[in-house]
Amino acid sequence: MLRETVTSPGAWIAGAAGFLARGGVLILALPILSLPTPVGVTLLIPPVSVTTSGISSSLVPELVAVAAVALLAVVAALVLGAVADALAYERTIGRASPPEGDSSALTGGRASLAHTGIAGLVGRLVGVEIVALVPTLAAAIVAADRLIAVGRQEYLLPSSTAIPYVVRVVQGAWPEVVALGICLVVTDLLNALLSRVVLRRAVPRTTGIGRRRLPVPLRIAATWAAAWLVTGASLLPGLALIGITWPWARDAYTATMSQVPPAPVALLSATVVLVAAWLAAAFLTGLGSAIRTFLWTFCTMP
Repeated sequence: MLRETVTSPGAWIAGAAGFLARGGVLILALPILSLPTPVGVTLLIPPVSVTTSGISSSLVPELVAVAAVALLAVVAALVLGAVADALAYERTIGRASPPEGDSSALTGGRASLAHTGIAGLVGRLVGVEIVALVPTLAAAIVAADRLIAVGRQEYLLPSSTAIPYVVRVVQGAWPEVVALGICLVVTDLLNALLSRVVLRRAVPRTTGIGRRRLPVPLRIAATWAAAWLVTGASLLPGLALIGITWPWARDAYTATMSQVPPAPVALLSATVVLVAAWLAAAFLTGLGSAIRTFLWTFCTMP
């Protein structure tokens, strides 16, 4: 059944969509992002907008607009993630079939979400995502002051120019970063377990994978560890690929911009290579997400 799941292009696409919607776009963009210099920030935010008395009233509408766009982006990410979870679950249980001759396997026809009320299901999955995010949000609120202080200090007065900015911030606020990381892992666990409860109620007729010898808590712990190993194995190669191709593409863009007329072949080649690397990384995470869906769907089923 696992082979049938991971060889399905639809499962890869659904998995990639869920990963990208939940912040995967930002993770895959990390190798190519760079912080603006203080001079660049002053060009984006005029000095008159921030005075010794605080934020100028002229900047308030812009901040409100940014906050509104950010809120809409979060809502869209939650909805897209829920839809991707539902589609990935449907494809996984639809392709699964009980082992031949195994009388302990659950039986049932090809499962489908078409008759369950997809809007209501997505709404419940979004609610699960919000509940699962509570530990991470609480940790982020507690850690915000320290992270902002260290980030501002390292941005304005770097302790070492040889060490990347993110690494310096992590070193300066490592207790807060560790606590936030633990809460993210807990959020992943809560979302995986609670979403499976909702999805199994929506489509109760699923197939099984045979008799399970481990108790439920041990199966959950083993699945949790395996899921994170799969995440790392599918994410790190893609990040490395983007990190390798980006310097060449950046140099090509820089050289092309300095030429009159520009070199279209070099620019096109750099763009194609970078986009190909990014898509390859996205589909690798889609494969990892498909495997994670299989693990959480069947290995924790009671």
